[in-house]
Amino acid sequence: MNYFLGIDGGASKTEGVIIDKQEKLVVHIIGGPVNYHQGGEEQTAQNLEKVIKDALSQANFKMDDIAFAVLGVAGRDTKEDEIILDKLAQNLLDGSFKNKVKVVSDVEIAFASSVTCDYGIVLISGTGANCFAKGKNGKVAWAGNWGWLLGDQGSGFALGLGALQAVMRDFDSRGEKTILSELILNNLHLDRADQLGHWVYRKEIPVKEIAGLAPLVFEAHKKQDKVAQDLVNKLVAEMTLSIKTVVAKTSLVSEEFEIGLVGGIFKEELVIKLLEQKIKQVAPKARIVLPKMEPAMAAAILAKKEAL
Repeated sequence: MNYFLGIDGGASKTEGVIIDKQEKLVVHIIGGPVNYHQGGEEQTAQNLEKVIKDALSQANFKMDDIAFAVLGVAGRDTKEDEIILDKLAQNLLDGSFKNKVKVVSDVEIAFASSVTCDYGIVLISGTGANCFAKGKNGKVAWAGNWGWLLGDQGSGFALGLGALQAVMRDFDSRGEKTILSELILNNLHLDRADQLGHWVYRKEIPVKEIAGLAPLVFEAHKKQDKVAQDLVNKLVAEMTLSIKTVVAKTSLVSEEFEIGLVGGIFKEELVIKLLEQKIKQVAPKARIVLPKMEPAMAAAILAKKEAL
């Protein structure tokens, strides 16, 4: 029992790692998404079990080789979520993990992967969005973590959806002309904007695919497209609002602290640059940092701390 398992279960994919006592990476596995609000408990359990089994198989390990596991799971937002997911984790692999597994929110492992102090903020922007703060006074706060219908402002999905809506306004002549129309139709291999309805309105709304349109908005922004510029400004404004909200709730406004930026949207340097300018207005002593490791690795290190 000298190894530790970490899981980062998000809305787009799940990553699993196993490390040894020296925190050396043994295995890295990628599997399907984990968010039981969207996929349900059964699918969440199935995807978690597959990643765990694949990790054990690749390392040629048995369950007894794992001393402890920390599962960072999207959708663990309320007390009810905690009860459901804790029970689900204890029953994984026919109860093989019982008493040696802990479930935390994916945002908590994202915090551990980027913020070097015990206090600060992590802002997640990928398919979905979340903002988590921990104050020097021990208070914690969240903002924006309510899924693609109720929340996720400041996310790749919100940006992609805004782009699709702009294309339809352009098509109807209700809005400004935008090169997003050409970029998106070409990307989706469609001839006309009125075909987007068939692409969007399916049995399952293509949340991940809509979020995948975000890079096209950045491409249009670089070509000085005003509609794209407005969409990116709105994205950054939502991020700033989330930060402002959790700063107030955790009394961090006058403190020096780090804001970790985690998620695919922050691969775009434009977003970081614009966000840095806005953050100065709501948290003048804050400093932006990028992840020092993958969240799954941070989860594995947390598992080691739990076991030792």
